[in-house]
Amino acid sequence: MKKRRFTAFLTAAAAALCMLSAPMTAVPTGAASAQVGSTILAKDNYPFSTSSTYVYNQLPSNCKTLYDNLLTACRQVDSDTSTYQATPAANYPSGMTQAQITETLKVFRYDHPEFFFLENSQVVASGWMQYVCINIHSNFQNGERRQAAKATFISKINEYRNAASAYETDYERAKYIFDTMKSRITYGGGDYEYSAYMPLTEGRSYNNGYAKLYALLCNACGVECLGMGGPGHCWNAVKIAGNWYYVDVLNDLFLKNSSEIAAYDEDAVTYTASDGTTSAEYVQHEMDKGYFTNAFYPQMNSAYDGSRWPVNENPQQQETTEATTEATTTTEATTTTETTTSAT
Repeated sequence: MKKRRFTAFLTAAAAALCMLSAPMTAVPTGAASAQVGSTILAKDNYPFSTSSTYVYNQLPSNCKTLYDNLLTACRQVDSDTSTYQATPAANYPSGMTQAQITETLKVFRYDHPEFFFLENSQVVASGWMQYVCINIHSNFQNGERRQAAKATFISKINEYRNAASAYETDYERAKYIFDTMKSRITYGGGDYEYSAYMPLTEGRSYNNGYAKLYALLCNACGVECLGMGGPGHCWNAVKIAGNWYYVDVLNDLFLKNSSEIAAYDEDAVTYTASDGTTSAEYVQHEMDKGYFTNAFYPQMNSAYDGSRWPVNENPQQQETTEATTEATTTTEATTTTETTTSAT
């Protein structure tokens, strides 16, 4: 009984530190049972898709547990009008390494730009209290102000969605978002420069905000997209007609493959990043050295063939069209004529 009371005390202490009003439990994202390579576009208290499960599906189980708990905590902050200085405590499994925690946090931040109120810092507790709290930006700690900002955020996203609905293909929608962001956003810092909120509502951002906003807008418009990055630069991977391509709005790079990006990086400025003890030189489009999650991001080796535009490039429809063609060929061999219409 004493052990149970002591454990309860520790849990309560962790909750108080993270502004938690009720104990948190893990809520599955709905992707935990998905096969590797099978993705969905997920929603988080929003009327449209906000993220892809591509990387999540490949995480080891302990990382998924922390990820799920972070998602639950962020959803709580996102959905009510309480005041939070940090997210509720997201517990992580015993035995998780610091590297696993750090990389899970990085994946989570890129996967969920809809949580615009998150700061670029967190508290990680170890020992008896194993939890993570992500700090909330001071401008969004007040619940009523946060909900008002969310309403503005959704309204701005819907402007892009309404305009993108005029286009029939993933290529066209991805290109529209790319071109519109280039025309509306300039490079520069501000209060929430690492959030998708600032480039969307104030028209300026550093590379982190560019990448997060592009991923959010693409997924909201039904085009699967990931945010990714290294210690000094951020960019995107977007899926068009079954293939993944690099997109870097800030550097005006659209649908590039790995060879084209390597050629670009040869002429781009390199930089040195340090963890406090060692330093390493990076090119722009290089992931953090030694991260095991790097392998979970798609390979982008295919060169984009622009001549395919503007045919419908939805992979599911392509499969339907190919199946229809095969069925028509078989039907013609038996001298029977049928007219088949593929639904978009």
